[in-house]
Formats: sequence, structure tokens, C-alpha cells
Amino acid sequence: MASSLNGSKKTVLIASDIYGISDAFLSLLGETGVSDITICVSPFQQDQSHFENEQQAYQCFQDYGDIDAYILKVSDALQSNIGIKQVVGFSAGAAAIYHVMSHLSKNDIQLTLFYPRQIRHFLNKHPSCPCHIIFPESEPNFSLPDIIQVLKQQAALSELKVEQNAYQHGFMNKDSKAFNATAYNHYCQMLKVLLT
Repeated sequence: MASSLNGSKKTVLIASDIYGISDAFLSLLGETGVSDITICVSPFQQDQSHFENEQQAYQCFQDYGDIDAYILKVSDALQSNIGIKQVVGFSAGAAAIYHVMSHLSKNDIQLTLFYPRQIRHFLNKHPSCPCHIIFPESEPNFSLPDIIQVLKQQAALSELKVEQNAYQHGFMNKDSKAFNATAYNHYCQMLKVLLT
């Protein structure tokens, strides 16, 4: 889903994780106070998604074309909505944003990316705009410290800020087993200040 109103006062684009536009995602929009100014992008076609667990969400994400299809949706949404000034992404949405913005020469957009696990496939690129990446404590199946080191080396070439915290991947999603209320409240406040 990419809900867009060209020429509107939408200044924020938020790309969801593999859970899509769930009740938890809508709750985050409400708690940050950005519902009215936000274009939401999801890997799925339906407006709202409901999954019993992460495995079901991931299978659906793969069925809808995985990260490559999501990159195209994010790209379309960004190019269709020229008023966007702030872009936020979670997990697969964050990785898709990073990839898309690495190919666009827009430097008037600010990115805030939460735990973009698949960014490891795009380390040869970096956005030309300010980018704040918030990593979890660790990631399974690859060395997160190595990824962070590469990104920190790139930070000298761009406006890239890399942060790592003590929480697990998914800490901002109330549907995730890794959800952490303390982290959620902290970063919701950060987003509220940043986006409104």
C-alpha cells in the first residue's frame, strides 16, 4: 500500500516492516502524532494486515516479491510525493529506503531508519541526504559490528549517523516478540519531535 495525495500537505513517508499496516503500526502513527501528514508504504496491497506471527508475515512478504518489490514501491511513493521531507523506515522498509535514497540525488530529505537488517546487501551505496540508522544490539546470521564499521567509515563521506542500542530487532513493533516498551516510548518521543 502506498497511500498518497499528490499536492497535499503530506511531508512524512513511513515504510513499515514485514507486518505491513497493522494495528501496531497505526498505533505508532497515533502516538507520534503524524497520522495527518504521513504517507504510509507497506509491502502489501491491502490497506491493513494481520498476521499471527513473524513467520506468517515473512512468508507473505516473500510472496509479494520480497525486498526487490518493496524497493520499487518505496521508490514510486517517493517520486510521486514531492513534498516529502522526512522518511522513516522499519526493518525491510528501512532497508528499501536506504537503497532507494542511495540512487536519488535528493539531499533535502532526512532519513530515520530502524534496524535495517537487509542494508548489509547495499553497503556499496549511501544516501546523499542526512541519515540516522538505529541498529539493535545484535542480528542473527551476520556480524552487525562489521556492518556498523563499514557504515561508520562511509559516515565521513556523507551525513550518516549510526546508533546501536541494547534492544532486539523489532523493538518498535508491538506485534514483535522483541517489542520493548522502554525503547518504543523513547523513540516515539524522538520521532514526535523530529516529525511534527
